Amino acid sequence: AARALPGPWRRTPGAQLVGCALALAAVVLGAGGVSVQRGYAELAANHAVTDDVALADMLSRSERRLLDRLPEQVPEGVAVAGNPWNASALAYGLTGRPTPFPHLQHAFDPPRRVVAQRLRDAATDPAVCPAVRELGVGYVLDFGPARLWGGDDPRAGRDRRYPGLEGLDDPAVAGGFELVDSEGGARLYRVTACG
Repeated sequence: AARALPGPWRRTPGAQLVGCALALAAVVLGAGGVSVQRGYAELAANHAVTDDVALADMLSRSERRLLDRLPEQVPEGVAVAGNPWNASALAYGLTGRPTPFPHLQHAFDPPRRVVAQRLRDAATDPAVCPAVRELGVGYVLDFGPARLWGGDDPRAGRDRRYPGLEGLDDPAVAGGFELVDSEGGARLYRVTACG
């Protein structure tokens, strides 16, 4: 390769090294470029906003539409609870409304533990409303049973730290929550049990 380089490039070891690296890169990219491009296309498809949950591992169209309306439904400064494993934590980044569970590996202090595990019992469990008030929670997002990458417990297929945020449409707990907005399988509830 060095012989093909004109003039002073032929004599410099650094130039020979650069030439060899460029030639190697051309071979690698030429041979594998299609695979790399396909990989990025699949990655982009996996993060597309679509109603096909096999492709939308972040948000479905319905969930995104509901989040887009969130500022009309939830006053500024009022927190929205939701299981971060179903992407409801994106409410903060997309709307500015705070959430007590902003990411997947959130550590629980006592009020967050109560909300995560027992919020659905707000109408009957006296420990729930003080935790709700301390965290400023006024609303709950429920994006259904699908979880990002199956949740963090491979045996159960979901993160079991948030049972209190599930089944809010169950008639047994309906007294504590009011359905405010919905889009497809995505729902927004107002916590009514805590005044």
